[in-house]
Amino acid sequence: MICPGFLDRESRRDLIELAGDGSAAHRLARRANALVLLDDGMSCEAISRVLFLDNDTIRTWYQFYGEDGIEGLASFGHEGGSCRLTVEQQDKLKAWIAEALPRTTCAVGAWIARECGIEYQTRSGLIALSHRLGMEHRKPKAVSRKLDPVKQAAFIKKYGNSPGRWTAQAIRMSAIRRSGSAVKV
Repeated sequence: MICPGFLDRESRRDLIELAGDGSAAHRLARRANALVLLDDGMSCEAISRVLFLDNDTIRTWYQFYGEDGIEGLASFGHEGGSCRLTVEQQDKLKAWIAEALPRTTCAVGAWIARECGIEYQTRSGLIALSHRLGMEHRKPKAVSRKLDPVKQAAFIKKYGNSPGRWTAQAIRMSAIRRSGSAVKV
């Protein structure tokens, strides 16, 4: 059994703060909770029942903490794969996306398969690639073809140009005017 009181005061405070931090990754917060409960004297079996985990998982987290401290808890061992495209292919892809503004990840995947001979099997892989390239895929928003610039100008003049005075309709109209390309470069 793991003896209670293995955490020093500062480590315990840091783990309790981490466990209560809503912005911390949920998995990391659960690990912190488990160690604080261990330090309170609960057994691995009791903690596993409380957190709905296997008690070997609790022991593994304790081992990670013992070896590397909080950094050990924060390491999930899933660092992701490296990019399958060469730097030249990535540059070529970025230029094509900026020029063509593809509407779907399927179009991007088809271009990569055709031009580079590499098949991406999942949409999430293509989205991860776009993030790695500093791009963001967004589904295009429909814009009415019946927008009248004269009516829009009159509306803005009537309700003022100050964002604090805008109505919900004015904000929606502003969002429609700002919506644009499917890919932000």
